[in-house]
Amino acid sequence: GQRTEYRFLRNDNTVRYIESVGSVIKDRFGNPEKVLVIARDITEHKERENALQESELRYRTLLEQMNEGVLQVDTRDVILYANTRICEMIGYKQEELIGNIGYKLIVLPEDWDTLLSKNTLRSKGISDSYELRMKKKNGDIIWVQISAAPVYSASGTIIGSVGIHTDVTEQKRTGEQDRKSTRLNSSHRT
Repeated sequence: GQRTEYRFLRNDNTVRYIESVGSVIKDRFGNPEKVLVIARDITEHKERENALQESELRYRTLLEQMNEGVLQVDTRDVILYANTRICEMIGYKQEELIGNIGYKLIVLPEDWDTLLSKNTLRSKGISDSYELRMKKKNGDIIWVQISAAPVYSASGTIIGSVGIHTDVTEQKRTGEQDRKSTRLNSSHRT
């Protein structure tokens, strides 16, 4: 049968959504004899669907407008989501990141053990913060502070993790310059 949705405006000015399915009933000779239409009120379902879409839009807007980078990965570190800011930070487009193994693409091999040990914490349901170096598409290295948390399925199973990435390269450089200056000043005093 043919499925159709309608919106009806009731006398009280409320809108109701109706879904109908119609079928043609034929006589014993195959000629159309009757039309059977079954209709049901799907207003509550449509309202939940619309609310979910609005919530999803607000969530996506928030993630895309953040000043920090966001990466979501599955339990194998395959990138599932990358917001605009993380793409700007490391010079990749979203489509270049999504589907790739995160640590192999953007983390220095010397930092793989750090990242993988942190991912083990996530598999145990533990959130934490740490710093590591990331390799930009152009080869430059940046330092990032990552605040990471496990991501759960609706049934409560850990299905990956999400990390908020803040570029701390300038703070690292400033801190290193301050330490060099302090060492230099203390060596001149002796």
